[in-house]
Amino acid sequence: MAASYWAYVLTFTLLIIASAFDMLDGLIARYWGRASRLGAFLDSTLDRYVDFIALIDLWIVSDMNLLGIASLLLAILGSLMTSYTRARAEALGVRMIGVGLLEREERLILILLILLIFIVTGIDAVALYGLLLLALLTNATAIERIITVVRSLGSS
Repeated sequence: MAASYWAYVLTFTLLIIASAFDMLDGLIARYWGRASRLGAFLDSTLDRYVDFIALIDLWIVSDMNLLGIASLLLAILGSLMTSYTRARAEALGVRMIGVGLLEREERLILILLILLIFIVTGIDAVALYGLLLLALLTNATAIERIITVVRSLGSS
């Protein structure tokens, strides 16, 4: 792990920087009156790329065995479905803020925490089980959002 240690530290640092910019860009745009629908679209779209890259980073750090591959794929699916269900629900007029265990900010914090624990301990299983945890929580969030929408729209 010695040679790649600094690569993990760099990955962790870049994710923190990307997350900080991601949280600030919308605030700054609104403050300066430059918020736009195009900006909101690009922000959400680029968020999916950052999510994907962060999950791939965790997978690379893990053992990359069959459980790691399955966890990665399920975490990617859960991450995409969490975002998709929110976007689609809000397009239908169903409010999604605060619905679900693991919204995007919590996902990034959890990924950063997993990477930090891995960097400090050097235990590969941390990344593998962290990825598995993300797979479970992101899909639980998507399912919770689906149930919320069904309940909301089922009565209309």
